[in-house]
Amino acid sequence: MRVKPAKPEDPDLFGWKMLRFKELPPEPDLVSDAIVQHPVTKTKNFDKWAHPAFERDAKRSAQQLRIGASAAADGQVPLWEVCNSDEFTIAKNALDEIAEDRRKEMLAAIRDNELSLEDLDNFLKPDELPEDVTDDEVDNRLRDRKYAWIQAILNLLRKVKEFKLSTITLTADELSKAIAIFEAINRGGTPLSAFDLVTARYARGQSGHSLPELVQDFIAQYPSVLPPAVSTKSAYTEWAAEDNVGLVEGALTTNFKTQFLQSMSMNRALSRHGPGHRFTVDEIKPQNTLQFSSADVDEFWQPSCDAILQAWRFLQIRCGVKDEGALRNKLLILPIAVTLPTISESDIKKFDMVEYWYWCSVLTNTYTNRQNENAAADANQLREWLANPNGPNPFSSREQRVFNDEGYSSRETLLRTSEESRVGTDVGQYLLQFVCASGGRDLLTDQLLNVQRDSLQDHHLIPLATATTIGQSSSEIRKGKTPIAELLNSPLNRAYVLKSTNLSIGSKSLQQYISSIKDSAKSSIHLTLDSSYTQKDSNFDEYARDTLGARFDQVKSAAVKHLSNLRPAL
Repeated sequence: MRVKPAKPEDPDLFGWKMLRFKELPPEPDLVSDAIVQHPVTKTKNFDKWAHPAFERDAKRSAQQLRIGASAAADGQVPLWEVCNSDEFTIAKNALDEIAEDRRKEMLAAIRDNELSLEDLDNFLKPDELPEDVTDDEVDNRLRDRKYAWIQAILNLLRKVKEFKLSTITLTADELSKAIAIFEAINRGGTPLSAFDLVTARYARGQSGHSLPELVQDFIAQYPSVLPPAVSTKSAYTEWAAEDNVGLVEGALTTNFKTQFLQSMSMNRALSRHGPGHRFTVDEIKPQNTLQFSSADVDEFWQPSCDAILQAWRFLQIRCGVKDEGALRNKLLILPIAVTLPTISESDIKKFDMVEYWYWCSVLTNTYTNRQNENAAADANQLREWLANPNGPNPFSSREQRVFNDEGYSSRETLLRTSEESRVGTDVGQYLLQFVCASGGRDLLTDQLLNVQRDSLQDHHLIPLATATTIGQSSSEIRKGKTPIAELLNSPLNRAYVLKSTNLSIGSKSLQQYISSIKDSAKSSIHLTLDSSYTQKDSNFDEYARDTLGARFDQVKSAAVKHLSNLRPAL
């Protein structure tokens, strides 16, 4: 690594472009007692140098020495002294450890002749040859550079106190401007979301809690026991939220944060105006929560988090939604989240009504446009219908359009029979979900699929390799630029299978894998495929269109029957 000439003002003396600094709370000995004694604060990781109570029983100098050494072992420098002290004792201890390790590495590299000639020349004085420098002189020069580098970094840290930082203060009635302001001043970095702003405001309140930690703990501890009205399939015996939805790899997902804020806004509106309140579009916007006080967050965060998790549990188990990305229209979560908490866990018929609304909505083009308006209106109508199940069905006209919406889910659209019908629609995801949720089985193992437990992939039922006999490669067909390519990429030619099954089938032709599929598996996904087509047949297009047309008829028939069973009897 290149070693530059010693310049006290240059913090890059050892060839590092930057150090990783970690900003920490105030000095440990000043806050450790308060943190340890706080009745609701977690008391984990006392053995970590970043914890304010680390080495709290040691004397001050010993504690500072151990914190600095432990931080240096992680390649980091604590910065709390930048605000609270002029001594920088802990930072200096950490810098000394880091620089000493680097000095030893450089010395070893020079003695082992592992330093390039260019680096070595840069290390020497003018007109000086490597053989002119003894080991002791090398060691002394490295020590000089070590101390010069430490001093340069300390000088840089001291200058931080001279920085003048501007602030923008908003009054309570101007908080709606906060997101636009932060996006403007934070452009080029990571924009602050409404969740970030609500979290910051909550932390400034009297609660003393971290909102993300509260939500993460709630998700991690969410009960796995399934209510009987939700667990209607033998493949589902339990459900977990963590590493599934909401909290994935230890971090809250962006989708969950937004939905959580929307749920809080809706819950506060119901609390203020009563259960008969009709939501407006503004009340489902996450920005609405910028007006929340700490007391509001305390009151609504937990029921809102629970409502969103109930909705996701319902969507995965009842509706076959594989993950957050598979819910193409994100606002669909809100009518479910605002209704499920009001339903008894044993009231199967009301759970059926919510599922009925979901299929009527996603198998039609309802949420293609005006999602905010539709979500607010559906939340109102669905709550009113659940309160009076024997009353008029507000979604009956929507039911009539299921698999009958031109340009979205009609037969002509999905079979790509005309130029006008060759459009991409979101119904592909929802058709996969409907088939899976209504009892779909894996093609090769014949096991009932579970979208949470199983690793599922989207599979072409008529393999693209089958069409290569008509002169097109699989890659060309995937691009979907010809009529046969559009047909084979239609949602009608897709179904969920296990990842292992998809890999096993691979690029096999229809004849190579269809004989191993059980009739029960084919029936479960409404498939009439057989191996009657051979490479000698010339009209593959007609065969594929007839096969997928038959599948459309069966899927539509199954959907009509399922919706009839879900809605209350007339």
